[in-house]
Amino acid sequence: MKVRTLLIAAVLTLGLNACASTREAYKAADSPDEYAYVLREHYASLVHEAADLKEKPTTPREAVEIMQQAELAARPAADKLRPLRDAFLAGRDAKTQAELQQAINDAVLVIADLVRAVRKAQGEPTTQWRERQLLEHADRLRLRALLQIDPNERDALEAAR
Repeated sequence: MKVRTLLIAAVLTLGLNACASTREAYKAADSPDEYAYVLREHYASLVHEAADLKEKPTTPREAVEIMQQAELAARPAADKLRPLRDAFLAGRDAKTQAELQQAINDAVLVIADLVRAVRKAQGEPTTQWRERQLLEHADRLRLRALLQIDPNERDALEAAR
């Protein structure tokens, strides 16, 4: 397990911004603790990209504000990943695994929004492989949450749109 985590860390260190490196890191992550690590590092990479974009005079102010809002929304969820990952690694019980999985799900949703904001500011599509997996995961989580809502509440939500 430690060798696997070191492999993931090495891939990420070599360059999370590189599509192949991110893809390999996500592929190599096959446990909740590894996925949480990759997700946290991806978040950190996106924050750096957003900061670089903010400094460019060609980045529209509106795009900067959207990235800032997305980052502020994502930060608390991303910050929960490390301590919950550590607790999971220390205990490896059903409770810590469930807590870590819930934190991963929460983080995926808001980090997906950050991905969209950064890619939009760059003028790039969000269909690159490295983000597509994350965005599809977020979409599945949103759909699952919607399906768990009482049908009457779901109809009211749809009508409010």
